[in-house]
Amino acid sequence: MAKLLNFANDIDTEHPHAGIEALRALGPVVPMKMPLMGKIHVTTTYEATAALLTQRERFVSEPKNAGKSGSPVPFPLPPSVRYLMDGFIQKDEPDHRRLRGFVDKAFAKSSVTALAEASYDHSIELVDRMKGTAGQNGGVDYLTGFSTLMPMRVISVLLGFPPHMQERFLEWMKPLRQMEVTPWGIFRILGSVGTASKGIETWSKTLVNADAQGLIAELVNLQEGTDRLSANEMKAIVFTLIIAGGETTTHLLNGALWYLLKHPEMKEHLRANPADIPGFVEEMLRWFCPLTTTKPRLSACDQDFGGVRLKAGDMIFPSLLAANTDEAVFTDPWTFDLKRSNAVQHMAFGSGIHNCLGRPLVRIEAQAALEVLLDRWPDFQADEGGKEPWYMFKNTMGRRSFKWLRMRSA
Repeated sequence: MAKLLNFANDIDTEHPHAGIEALRALGPVVPMKMPLMGKIHVTTTYEATAALLTQRERFVSEPKNAGKSGSPVPFPLPPSVRYLMDGFIQKDEPDHRRLRGFVDKAFAKSSVTALAEASYDHSIELVDRMKGTAGQNGGVDYLTGFSTLMPMRVISVLLGFPPHMQERFLEWMKPLRQMEVTPWGIFRILGSVGTASKGIETWSKTLVNADAQGLIAELVNLQEGTDRLSANEMKAIVFTLIIAGGETTTHLLNGALWYLLKHPEMKEHLRANPADIPGFVEEMLRWFCPLTTTKPRLSACDQDFGGVRLKAGDMIFPSLLAANTDEAVFTDPWTFDLKRSNAVQHMAFGSGIHNCLGRPLVRIEAQAALEVLLDRWPDFQADEGGKEPWYMFKNTMGRRSFKWLRMRSA
């Protein structure tokens, strides 16, 4: 029997083309192995990925609905973060519908205008600061200067944190911004989430029946008949939005800057044609695919899928990057094409009932970040004068992430 590839290590983060196409050649669903989880399966085509994410009678999120017991994660969670399993992203119907209903109602009251203004305001402040730092020091790291900060600042506005809570929130989330998918890295992330959850829960109690603004206040006070969210459900929803929304935007922004620094002709085109920025963002979501996979599904029963035989409870990961680079849907898929007519069909936000709730915010943030950068720092370029390369990817499972992206003025 051939040796199984390692899902965490055998697809190169910077150059995934060869690895993805090698997997696709083996079939639409391929067995692999993953640390802590053992044998898994991975989709390699758009059709198989769509089926996995949308066919709820065949693929489920909760082990109990696949005839299994225990937790969806392969290791015990500390009590301080165990509530994360109460979020809608971990649930099947009807529990998912109930929780998502609360979130949709709360989101509907969020001001898109206010979030757009916050995105532009924070982008202006951070870009001006980066430009100044680069002028003083000869260069600046985009990750520490912008891409890990701006999304978290905007999310703090969405959640309704007052200024003093925004600073505490950014401090709590620092381990998440510096995330490494290693045992120690996961421990640090869980610790920061535990600390933040205590602070958010304490603060949220002051919002009950109060005239306060923001998503947390809406979640705390929403009621459907006699049904209200529990404290754990509220916290799980908040951290799902923080982790999924913040991460997606950060990696998208990094990928966009990396591409522009490697293709200055695209930078000049977007400066001259800012109306093309939304299309650039959409194609970047497809081509770069900031989150290359999303949470796994479990086979609800013994069944055939994509040419393999699955048993009830078998774990299947949807490869969003493989879906986004399937030539059956996207012509010349590994080429970035600003004028691609069907880029919006990408699966960077997933599909089905668990599609990314924050996708409008990701688009707002990315467009604001690019417009401001191109307008206020038009002569930025790669900082190639140091001893180290100007950029470095890190091999983080499921993410196109960087260690650094260094830039300077011309």
